[in-house]
Amino acid sequence: MEEQEFKFLKTFNSALLDAIPISVLLIDPRLNVFFANKNFYQKTKKRREDVINQKIDSIFPPAFIGSSNLREKLLEVMEGNSMREGEIKFRRFTYHYQINQLFDENYNIYNAILLFIDITRERLLSEEIMQVERHLANIVESANDLVFSCDKDGRIITWNRAARKTLLYSLEEAQGRYFAHLCYEKDRDRIREEFTSLKGKLKEVSSCEMFFPTKEGKEVLISWSFGVIHDIEGNPVGIMGVGRDLTEQRRMEAQMIQSAKMASLGTMAGGMAHELRNPLAIVSSAAQLLLRRSNDDFIHECAKRIHKNVKRAAEIIENLLRFSQVSSAEKSQVDVQSAIDETLSLINHQISLDGIKIIWEYAPEPLMTMANKNRLQQVFMNLVINAAEAMESSGRLIIKAERDERHVIIKFIDNGRGISDEHIQRIFDPFFTTKTSGRNTGLGLFVSFGIIKSFDGDIFVESKKGEDTTFTIKLPAL
Repeated sequence: MEEQEFKFLKTFNSALLDAIPISVLLIDPRLNVFFANKNFYQKTKKRREDVINQKIDSIFPPAFIGSSNLREKLLEVMEGNSMREGEIKFRRFTYHYQINQLFDENYNIYNAILLFIDITRERLLSEEIMQVERHLANIVESANDLVFSCDKDGRIITWNRAARKTLLYSLEEAQGRYFAHLCYEKDRDRIREEFTSLKGKLKEVSSCEMFFPTKEGKEVLISWSFGVIHDIEGNPVGIMGVGRDLTEQRRMEAQMIQSAKMASLGTMAGGMAHELRNPLAIVSSAAQLLLRRSNDDFIHECAKRIHKNVKRAAEIIENLLRFSQVSSAEKSQVDVQSAIDETLSLINHQISLDGIKIIWEYAPEPLMTMANKNRLQQVFMNLVINAAEAMESSGRLIIKAERDERHVIIKFIDNGRGISDEHIQRIFDPFFTTKTSGRNTGLGLFVSFGIIKSFDGDIFVESKKGEDTTFTIKLPAL
């Protein structure tokens, strides 16, 4: 190689090494530095005389040399071992280093090249990204809504706490399963079509309401919203779903509607009862006069029927009056479990004769609430009698009493014939009954609802045709 060409290459290589944004050191077998590029001097703020022909031990701080084992790795490379690389964290900086062998024309190792790449910014960005990802994951995990994601084929990848709690599938049980397979069979094609439309960009988002089965077979009404997950190039790579359990919302809406009915009917009931009492009293008196003074058998029989039905009408009016006066009932501290026991003592004999078994599951301590004991027992009596009439002989009624932080909770669970969806919507309506005409006025549950609401409580029912029925009462705990 001509001298001019050699000088050019030397100048070119030196300029090239100075131009790259990487610190470069050339090190001889005695671990002395004989070349350092411009980037190294800028990063370390060192002068050339402090670097060239100096051992690396004197160039780098002892803590840096010790934490990286840099001296030992250089010696390994000089002795013929392969390239070495790794990361070094020093103070607030992070470096990626790489040690390579330099060969002479006979392919003998005679020097080593040490490269330092400052990756501090990349690591900080990586940590920030990881922190954001953890933050987002925590938000999703702690959300009250059900959140899941799945791949583009519809197989579940993530499944948050609310989804686990509501649908009772653990993350391990849900992961890898097709979301459509968790739905009712009748809804599976619908879900597949929605996902296909989203992936094909026919829709940006999709929403629907559906009843969803839990792992234990219970039914939950969920409002779902689905959207597409895109990669950095905008290609669809998955589906994300957010679901809201509407069960409690629907129950509260029904309670509000029922309360509005109660408020209107309460006013109307009181007025109607007072208006009807006087005409019925006149009809009753006339019927009794006919019974005493007429000897005609036909008239006598008609008068008896009139009197009997006037008495029945009077009882209905008394119930309406009691309903309109529910809120004015005097309240005191009541032990709910004691009130249930007293109620059962009045009807236990008759229920036993019908072959119905009552199972008590009481709390070990008294459960106190603020209520009118007689009114409360009226509700308990009505629920027990209704349960008994709904069950065949040898039926079973479970009565549970417990409390949470704010409520006393009483449940009446019977294994009777259940209540259809059509009837359960009207169960607390006035004069609604499925019993044989003449046996019931249809005011029992209507009045019971009013009594419980007057004590700032709630009463609701869960049932399906042919399954157990559960009436739940919640009252403020003392």
